[in-house]
Amino acid sequence: MGFKESLMESLKDTLSEEELLLLPRGFQTIGHIVIIKLNPVLLEKKQIIGEKYLELLPNYIRSVYLNQGIIQGQFREPNKIVH
Repeated sequence: MGFKESLMESLKDTLSEEELLLLPRGFQTIGHIVIIKLNPVLLEKKQIIGEKYLELLPNYIRSVYLNQGIIQGQFREPNKIVH
């Protein structure tokens, strides 16, 4: 089972079927930080989703940030992140 499937399974009682399908397919990591980009439909539930990332990756992640800008440059870095 991949990470997205685990995330969907852990949120199935919280999010609708449509919202589950909109969850991100991947994420970026910088040290112990995860950076995710959410569909605008999911922004109201960003706290719950972020908490699930921390729950599913307890040994690796200490913080989850939301990328609200674009990813650009040689090293594919986000230009606007929010905690």
